[in-house]
Amino acid sequence: MDIELAAPGAVGVTDCDCDGHGDAGALTRRRLITGLGAAGALAVADAGLPRMAFAAGPPAGDLIVSVFLRGAMDGLSAVVPYADADYHASRPGVRVPANLVQKLDAQFGLHPSLAPLMTAWRRGHLAVVHAVGSPHPTRSHFDAQDFMERGVPGDATVSTGWLGRHLATRASRSTLRAVAVGGNVQLSLRGPVPAVALKRIADFTLVAEDAKRTVLETSLDRLYAGLSHPMGSTGVSTVGATRRLRALARTSYRPASGAKYPESELGRQLTEVARLAKARVGLEAVCVDANGWDTHDAMGSAKSGRMAALLADLGQSLAALYADLAGLRGVTVVVMSEFGRRVAENGSGGTDHGHGGVMLVLGSGIRGRRVYGRWPGLAPSQLDRGDLRVTTDYRDVLAEVLLARAGGTSIASVFPRHLHTPLGLAIPR
Repeated sequence: MDIELAAPGAVGVTDCDCDGHGDAGALTRRRLITGLGAAGALAVADAGLPRMAFAAGPPAGDLIVSVFLRGAMDGLSAVVPYADADYHASRPGVRVPANLVQKLDAQFGLHPSLAPLMTAWRRGHLAVVHAVGSPHPTRSHFDAQDFMERGVPGDATVSTGWLGRHLATRASRSTLRAVAVGGNVQLSLRGPVPAVALKRIADFTLVAEDAKRTVLETSLDRLYAGLSHPMGSTGVSTVGATRRLRALARTSYRPASGAKYPESELGRQLTEVARLAKARVGLEAVCVDANGWDTHDAMGSAKSGRMAALLADLGQSLAALYADLAGLRGVTVVVMSEFGRRVAENGSGGTDHGHGGVMLVLGSGIRGRRVYGRWPGLAPSQLDRGDLRVTTDYRDVLAEVLLARAGGTSIASVFPRHLHTPLGLAIPR
């Protein structure tokens, strides 16, 4: 059986003449084992079959959804330190007035475009971590994203990602453990466990005529149902996942609880995340990218400009996912960006590359209604080369989510040489 990548986001079965006569019933186990790795993944983060343990049962923890805001989101606009006089003095043109923010506490408030997230905040399902980021000083988008996804700031020798290493510490027989919603597998997911890249659930299918597909699946069932090798469970799981996803793709999707995703790239991506979460195919990690956050100019303020539009899309998309998945029960979403932006606005009505930023953590297993982290202040003497100082390592946020919500992990393996400082924002399962 020859299996190849047929098109972006699809696996193609080009022939079934494994015995020379086109009889799929005569497929050999050797050839099926060879091809099954491709059949179970659209794009893999590491070549070859996965080096992992297999165990029965569904994932032991939440589905972890990483939303990466590429381009460096301005955390001071997203979560406004409205009570800090230095914030207002540093940004006369792009500041968000205190009377327009969605107040979280006596010091911080959400940008008005993030108002859709206040439902999750009031229910205690949204936490904010401010003055958070990487200890590495780079202000380069490429380097900062690269190091952040690897989980090893400043170390370019590690080729795997933090989520990829986490999955390698977990035992599972699911063949659909990690998905990158989009055209490519993010660096965060790279590792020994295969990761699927797809734009739509409809793309995950064995591309063949229905009759041939049915014969292939029946053959897989027959050949692997009684096989004692772990790959037998993998084969059955692959076919089962493909069937469930194909059936799901053939039905029109109606979000639950009146959720309305925006007609944007991020809205469409999170719609697919919701469908995957509901499909119950053993998924453990999903990565989503949102681009366009490099706001050097025309950033705007509370009601207009690029920042207001970007945050409106983010807020509406996350709020729709929250409603669609019943308050994100069994799902934890982490929103991050490679770094924040400078405190002072520039001459183009925007802000330049900075350091400290903001992370959002959303889910029913989160101790929300709280802004975490030590606020260093925005007075000139309190800044890091003109930037918000990082007082919380972003790895502490990710480590806590993995330990408490993802069923546990090996922090030494996921974040080598990092001494984890608990924040208390995640409720142990």
